[in-house]
Amino acid sequence: MKNSTIYFLGLIILFMISCKEEEPEIQPDESFLKIYNNEGFETVYTPIDFVQSADSSYFILGSYDYKNTYVLKTDKFGKYLWDFEMDENYVNPIPGVFEANSNYYFFCMDELSLQTLLFQVSDSSSAPQLVQTFGRSFPLHASQNSQGETLLLSYDYDEQASRLDIINANFGLVEGNTYPVQDDYLEYIDGHINRTGTRLPFFTGESDGRYFFNGFSNYTLSVHFVNKNDFSQTGVISGFQEGDEAVSGLLNISGNNYLLSRYSFNENFIIPNSAINENSTMTSTDFTGNDHPEITQRAFFHHALLDVNGTSVIASATSTKSGQAILYFYNSNSGELLGSKRLGYNNPYESVKIVQSLDGGLTILGNTYITGRFSRIYLYKLSQQDVINATNN
Repeated sequence: MKNSTIYFLGLIILFMISCKEEEPEIQPDESFLKIYNNEGFETVYTPIDFVQSADSSYFILGSYDYKNTYVLKTDKFGKYLWDFEMDENYVNPIPGVFEANSNYYFFCMDELSLQTLLFQVSDSSSAPQLVQTFGRSFPLHASQNSQGETLLLSYDYDEQASRLDIINANFGLVEGNTYPVQDDYLEYIDGHINRTGTRLPFFTGESDGRYFFNGFSNYTLSVHFVNKNDFSQTGVISGFQEGDEAVSGLLNISGNNYLLSRYSFNENFIIPNSAINENSTMTSTDFTGNDHPEITQRAFFHHALLDVNGTSVIASATSTKSGQAILYFYNSNSGELLGSKRLGYNNPYESVKIVQSLDGGLTILGNTYITGRFSRIYLYKLSQQDVINATNN
C-alpha cells in the first residue's frame, strides 16, 4: 500500500509537471512594468509621446519641470539606455513623435520667439539636433498622414486663430489654413502649455476623405473636418466655451465610422461606433452613450486600432478616479465592449498613449507618482496573451 501511494503520488507530480510545461511561457520582453526614477526628487517628469523602433526598442518624449523638453531611450525590455534634458529655452514638447531613417523627430517651441522647432535624435546619441524652425507660434499637436507627411496644429496669437499646416517629407512647410477663434484665447493656451491651467485635448488625424483636428475656433474647443486639398472646413463638432464640454478623442475606423470619446463637465462618454457626417454641423452632445463614472473628470483618452488574433479591436486608454490606468477593448465593427483591464497598484497611475507592439502585445506610456508625490514616467508592456485575455473577459 505504501509503495502504491508513492507510485500514485509520482504520477500526480508528473502530470502536474507536464501540465505546467504546456502553459505558454512569458518572456521578459513580452510583459513588463518599468518606472524611470531619478534622484532629483524635486524634478517633475511627464510623458508626452513615444514610438517603438524596428528593433523593438522605445523612444520616449516627455517634459521635465512641467514645460521643458526631455527625451528617454530604452531597449525592448524597457531597460533604461539614456536620457537627455534639453536647455530650458526649448519648451512645450507636443505629441507627434515619428521615426524615419533610424532617426527620431519631435516638435517643441522656442520659449523666446514662440516659434515651432523640429528636432532630430539619432538612435545612438541622446543629444537632439535642430533640423528646422517654422514660423508657427504655439504648436499643440502633430501626427503623420497616409502620405508620410506631418499634420501640425498650432495657435496663431497674432490672428487669434487655430492653424493647420503640413510638414512635407523634406521638412518643408506647406501652408494650410487658419480657423478664427473670434477672441483672445492665449490665456487657455498658456495654461495648457505651462500646466498652470486646464490641460486640453488637442489632437489631429485623418479619415479617408478628410483631415480633422480638435482646436479652438468660434469661441469653442471643437473638432474640425477639413478638405485635404485646400484645408477649407467642411464640418464641425462644436464643444462648449472654454472647453468645459468637448470631444476628448477621435479615431477613424473606416469611411465615416469613428470611435468618439467626450466629456461634459464631470461626465465622460465613449461612443465606440459613431457614423459622423464630415460635411455637417454638430455638437458634442449629439453623441450619446453610457457615462463612465469611474473615469477622472475631463479625462484624456488615447484610442488605437489593434489586430488581436485576426480580429480588428479598438483599445481606449484613460485614467480612473481610483488612481489606475484603464483599458477598454471594443469590437471595431459592432462596437461591442469585449473587456477591460486596469493597470497599476500602490502608486497612482495615469495613461498617456498606447501602441500595439511588434510582437502583438500592447505598450502603455504614462506617469505614476513615487510615494504619491514625485511624477515619473512608466512603460507598461502587456503580452499578446494578456491582450487576448483582456478582450475575452
